[in-house]
Amino acid sequence: LWPLTSFFCDSLYKNIFEEFAGENLNKEREEKARATYLEGVLALKESLDYDDYVALLNEEMIRAAGELRFEDAAILRDEMHSLKKNKQRI
Repeated sequence: LWPLTSFFCDSLYKNIFEEFAGENLNKEREEKARATYLEGVLALKESLDYDDYVALLNEEMIRAAGELRFEDAAILRDEMHSLKKNKQRI
């Protein structure tokens, strides 16, 4: 399941950015594409088990930081910490 999920995220990421590709990439459109991608990753919470979802968040957080999208990386990190904190309460 995990490689399939990773492939899905890579495909989603590629498709969103290909849609907005061009020499004069408008910053507003780029931000919208990033937000859509981030929403897509966070929406996978319901369809993945806990360990796969946390691994996906970690991978996407590292990718976002590597692409200097620190705000996105922070959102993913916060989601990951929230999940871990809630799991400890159970």
